[in-house]
Amino acid sequence: MSKEPKSLHVLNFHDAKVEKFPAFLGKLKHLRYLDFSRTKIRKLPKSFTRLYNLQTLSIVDCCLERLPKGITKLVSLRHIYFDKEKLMPVKIGCLTCLQTLPFFYVSMESERNVQELGCLSQLRGELEIYSLEHVKDKAEAIKAKLLEKTQIYKLEFLWSYKRGGYSNDKEVLEGLKPSLNLKSLKMVNNWGDNFPSWMLMSVHDFDYTFLDNLVFLKLIIWEIAQSTNS
Repeated sequence: MSKEPKSLHVLNFHDAKVEKFPAFLGKLKHLRYLDFSRTKIRKLPKSFTRLYNLQTLSIVDCCLERLPKGITKLVSLRHIYFDKEKLMPVKIGCLTCLQTLPFFYVSMESERNVQELGCLSQLRGELEIYSLEHVKDKAEAIKAKLLEKTQIYKLEFLWSYKRGGYSNDKEVLEGLKPSLNLKSLKMVNNWGDNFPSWMLMSVHDFDYTFLDNLVFLKLIIWEIAQSTNS
């Protein structure tokens, strides 16, 4: 009789004093929930990428160095919780069932381009998008398809504080037009010289807000140029 618990659906190591996974991890074909937050586990075994039925992964406040590229094989994954940029999966757009994604970090690498978000049509709840200065232009921003993500109610757009040179923040923000269902919006360190058209639209010379359901708006270090008459 096998001593390996192959029928496990839940494996919760949260805050446990463990430093590595048991050898049978890859054999848990029915595993749906895996949590090793606040542990000293630094590496995942190769067999981790065979957990094809995994739906929830929590890796908050842990010592993990990185996630394997093979995580894209976990096509059933719906919820992922992490708190470090290095733990964001590469090619995350392959995880098309994903519903919960707390953060997205944009980089110049194609594997972490903002258009990866465009493939995640089931995202819902809250989403924070960092390092938006790496988005090339409005056309690239549109590929995130935020307008189609009608179940996201809270968004945060964040540009890095330490950056220089040309700023395309205004046109990028135009392309990040969210759904009408958005209730909360926070923007940090945007260097655009005006609000995007989707925040304030005009009909017959009367201004009205496009985001009718918005109840919270916060702008931090928002630089809007003031025109002066010479």
